[in-house]
Amino acid sequence: LSQYKSQQPAQAKDKAVADLTAACYQKASQLKLSREEIDALKKDFDDDCFQPGAAGKENLIYIEHAALRERLDNTIGMGQWCLIPIRRWVEDYTYEKEIWENNRRTGQFKQVTGKTVYVDAVLIVRECFCASAIGSMDYHPDNHGQDYGDAVEGAETASLRRCCKRLGIGLQAWRKDWCL
Repeated sequence: LSQYKSQQPAQAKDKAVADLTAACYQKASQLKLSREEIDALKKDFDDDCFQPGAAGKENLIYIEHAALRERLDNTIGMGQWCLIPIRRWVEDYTYEKEIWENNRRTGQFKQVTGKTVYVDAVLIVRECFCASAIGSMDYHPDNHGQDYGDAVEGAETASLRRCCKRLGIGLQAWRKDWCL
């Protein structure tokens, strides 16, 4: 702890994350799981754990993050796994949005700027690096139903889903025969 006291909070956080992830990377592929834990992690999820709309496409499904977190908590143990955001960034993009008046199309369009929030995160289980992934979520400053924090949380959740997929958790969502 004394090594972080002389640093500004942001620098101390960056150093602590770097130290933690370095130690966990050294233990990559050394995670010990019992057969029961492996079976529980890989067990198919119930249908009600899935929602339509993965990647903004109604015909694709995703597993709700609560189901993934519960699976990790119940199998690995609360406090024995964590998702560590390594970095975050935002990219602007522009698209054309149709203008509507009185619930009718006008045939006119306007340029709208949006932002995509990205979170690069690592999944650590029992002090071992297990997976890394980048998640993203669009953020629209003029959308009053969502703020920047929601977009960051959504991007972190997307990275958790991808990390779990790399461990084989919830792979049924990527099996074409099951999805049909």
